[in-house]
Amino acid sequence: MDDLKEKYLAKIADAEDEAALEDLRVQAVGKKGEISLKMRELGKMSPEERQVAGPRLNALKAEINSALAARKAALADAALEERLRNEWLDVTLPARPRRQGSIHPVSQVTEEITAIFADMGFAVAEGPQIESDWFNFDALNIPPEHPARQEHDTFFMSRAPGDTRPPHVLRTHTSPVQIRDAGTGRADPDHRAGPGLSHGHGPDPYADVPPGRGSGRGARYQHGQPEMGPGGILPGLLRS
Repeated sequence: MDDLKEKYLAKIADAEDEAALEDLRVQAVGKKGEISLKMRELGKMSPEERQVAGPRLNALKAEINSALAARKAALADAALEERLRNEWLDVTLPARPRRQGSIHPVSQVTEEITAIFADMGFAVAEGPQIESDWFNFDALNIPPEHPARQEHDTFFMSRAPGDTRPPHVLRTHTSPVQIRDAGTGRADPDHRAGPGLSHGHGPDPYADVPPGRGSGRGARYQHGQPEMGPGGILPGLLRS
């Protein structure tokens, strides 16, 4: 038994991978392994011999299994260290730069124009892009036969079955903002700017940006100058 012990412990220590360890396990403690075959011989021994050989074989089998497990764990640790050495990554390095987005040109122009109107004393009014038929057409005296009410010019929203009310629309202009703002009762209703997007079937079927629109109200004269004159709103806007 001492010869078997020295033989397999030496081979286990020299095993270079798990496949070699598995072959040694089969040779030593497998169903047809050397130690397993010797344990089968215990039945042919006398009781006195079994009392001596049995514990020694069980201890040998346990020692071989323990050596196999220890060598397997050592090989796994070595493989992990090798992988970490080859796949080393410095986590303190700064991340790769990522492209950052920018403001859309339509939004940028809208913000700039809004700021110019604010400097002129205008308040900015906003409204929904999905409007009711009344705000988009009726309140602006757009008659039912007007081309803007036709489906080839306007995006109408669907109503639920049985709902007979006029459908909502994607606003075709920003004038509904004026109607909504006029009903708020806020002070100085004559100086309002209403920038925003409008929707309609344009000539370019591939355009994916709704056209920008703007509407507003201004008093006819301000500080003694006509609004559209040399010192008025529109020339000031263009100069800005």
